[in-house]
Amino acid sequence: MYSRLVFVLFCVFFVESCQREPGPEQARIAELDEVETEAVKIANDCDFGEPNACFQLALYWIDGSQGFGPDLERAREILNNACDSPEKESCVLYGQLLDPWGSWEYAPYSGMTEEEAVEKMRELFSAGCSAGNETACAANTTLDAAETIREEQAAEQRRQEEEQRRQEEEQRRQEAERRRRRAERRNLLSSIRNSSSIDCRSINSTFHVPSNVCDALVEAIDEGRTSSDGRDDVRSYLRGRGVRHLRGYIIAQIDDGLYEAVRRSRDSYWDISYPSGQHFLLLTGRTTYSTRGRFDMWVYESGTHRVPLNSGFTETWKIFREENKGQLWQEVRDARAGDATRRAARNLLLYLAEH
Repeated sequence: MYSRLVFVLFCVFFVESCQREPGPEQARIAELDEVETEAVKIANDCDFGEPNACFQLALYWIDGSQGFGPDLERAREILNNACDSPEKESCVLYGQLLDPWGSWEYAPYSGMTEEEAVEKMRELFSAGCSAGNETACAANTTLDAAETIREEQAAEQRRQEEEQRRQEEEQRRQEAERRRRRAERRNLLSSIRNSSSIDCRSINSTFHVPSNVCDALVEAIDEGRTSSDGRDDVRSYLRGRGVRHLRGYIIAQIDDGLYEAVRRSRDSYWDISYPSGQHFLLLTGRTTYSTRGRFDMWVYESGTHRVPLNSGFTETWKIFREENKGQLWQEVRDARAGDATRRAARNLLLYLAEH
């Protein structure tokens, strides 16, 4: 500053000898087109240390007016050089241009780390506020709010990342549990097919086959025959699920696996059976019938259907569906004893486990 004062005094007394060399700002604007005359004077004054001129020149570079910029980096350079006293507006604006988050609607600054930029902003704003610059105090408040928002955003980001990690961990745990259960199911099904040692407790917990039913079938597998108590347990299980043993007559085939049928009654005096009662629909899966005649099947009732009659009236017929569990149980009963009973019992237990 002392050398500039001497230069100015020298110019006052020896004007003819005082021809200024172009300063850095004058040199820069010489490369620009259509710079206003007032802007040239401001650039000249800034070169000679006029703080207000440097502040205004920085504004030109920020908003691109008067033929300048925009060039925020050049504005930062001017304001940094002009910030030689903390109360100056140049210091506040320089701090705002260092904002890494864009809180003052300038493009976020990336020339420093976030921590370095905030530390420098805090230094500039705090010093200016202490020196009585209200704009610096307001900027300090804005910086506090921006830091709070940033901390909240960072905390939310951490929370979301933690939640994402938790969900991924839960998915991995569930997938591992599914793999474990699939392996357990495969091993248990394999034991039913092939093993002489079948664990009914595990079958009950994994496949929800009642323990007494499993025990009855395992007994049949081990002994090659069914016991009276075992038969009662299986029959009770089937009845509890609406499965019943139905005897009747096939009247006609309506479609593949769909038949018109009627129950049959028995005359004990003549020892004959005959069709009797209301007709119904029979849906089969494993069994097919090619002719009219008697049938004997395990079924469950699955609804009703309105059927038009030749008389012009309609009747509500029940619908019975073939039930595989009952049919497989019938195979166990029909096997009587030995290996045939063992195979049939394994087949029924395997079906119960798989379905």
